[in-house]
Amino acid sequence: DMAIAKNAAEKIVDGDVILTYGDSEAVRVLLQETIATTSKKFRVIVVDSRPLLEGKTLLKELRRANVECTYILLNALSFVMNQVTKVFLGAAALMSDGSVVSRVGTACVALAAKAKGVPVLVCGETYKISNRVYLESITSNEMGNPQDVLQGELGPNLRVINLLYDLTPSEFVSGIVTEMGILPATSVAVLLREMNPQDTDSAFAS
Repeated sequence: DMAIAKNAAEKIVDGDVILTYGDSEAVRVLLQETIATTSKKFRVIVVDSRPLLEGKTLLKELRRANVECTYILLNALSFVMNQVTKVFLGAAALMSDGSVVSRVGTACVALAAKAKGVPVLVCGETYKISNRVYLESITSNEMGNPQDVLQGELGPNLRVINLLYDLTPSEFVSGIVTEMGILPATSVAVLLREMNPQDTDSAFAS
C-alpha cells in the first residue's frame, strides 16, 4: 500500500477535489501519506452507501488529520460531481481485460466521473490481478445478509438482493495504480503475462 500511495500521490496537486467511495485501505493510505509527507492542500469527498456505510471509517481518519471533507451518500453523487477533479477508488480484484471488481456502487461512481470527464484512478496491488474476465456482476458475486437491507419478515413473495460487489468496465477507468507504477487499464493483461511468464492459461478462463 505504501508503494501504491507513493505512485498515486504524484497525481495529486494543490487545490484538488478528490472523490472516493467507501473505505479502500489503499486509498486511505494514499491520502494519509500525501497529507503526512507533502504540503499539498486538497479536499476529499467521501461517498458512502447503505447498508455498510464503510466510508464513515475513512471520514473519521481524514477528519483526524484535519482534512476538509464532504460526506454524501451514493444517491447524491450527481450533486457533487461538478466539483470533483479526480476520483480514487479501491479494488477487490483486477480482471485481465482491465475491468475492476469492487464494492457495489463503484461502477456508478466511475460512470458518473466518465460522464463529467473526471479521471478515475483505481488503486490495487498486483496480487489482485486475475487472469479471468467477468462479463457481468451476478454469477461470481457474493451476497450479503438480506436483513441488512430490509429488516423484518421477508415472506415468500419478496426477494431481497444484497450484492456486495460490482464490475466496472475498463473504459470507465483512466489508470490502474499498483506498487509497480501506473498503467492503463488495457495494459493489465500485459502486466499479468510479465508476472506469470510460465502461465499458459487463457486470459479468458471462466
